[in-house]
Amino acid sequence: FIWMEDFDGASHSLCNSAAVEDTIMTITTTPSEVFEGTGRSGKVSITTPSYIGYSCEQYVLPKYGAPVFLELNYACNTDFNVGIVGYAGSVIEVQSISLSLRPTTGWNKVYVNLSNEISNAGNATKFKIFFSMIKNQNIPASYFYLDNVKLIH
Repeated sequence: FIWMEDFDGASHSLCNSAAVEDTIMTITTTPSEVFEGTGRSGKVSITTPSYIGYSCEQYVLPKYGAPVFLELNYACNTDFNVGIVGYAGSVIEVQSISLSLRPTTGWNKVYVNLSNEISNAGNATKFKIFFSMIKNQNIPASYFYLDNVKLIH
C-alpha cells in the first residue's frame, strides 16, 4: 500500500481545504460511529454548505491503464465523493470525481477504481486523494465516516 489511514493513531493523514476551514475531519471514538480497530474512525459532519479534504501527501501513481484502487470502509447519511487531484509540479492539472457514494444504513466496503482518471490526467505526475460532500438541506447535519483507507497499486 502506498498510503494507509486507519485513524487509530493520535492524528490522521487527511488535510482540510483552506477554502472550507471551519469544517474538518476529526477522529471519533463514539462506538456507534466507529468501524473497528482500536475504536477510532475518521468523521466529517457538516452543517455548513460543503466539505473537501485531501490526503496530506502527494503520491506518484502509475499511468497507462495500470491498476490503481482506493479501498475504504465508510458509512454516511448523504452522498459524498471520492476523487483525485493531479499535479504537474505545483500546478493542479486535473481534479476529478471517481465515485459518488450513496447514504448507507451501516458500514460498507468499496474499492474505487482510480486507473482511468490517473491515466487521463495529462501532465500530472503526482496525485492526492480527496473526499467531498455537499450538505443535504433535508437533514440537520450531513456526515460520513471513514476507516481502513488504503491506496493500492
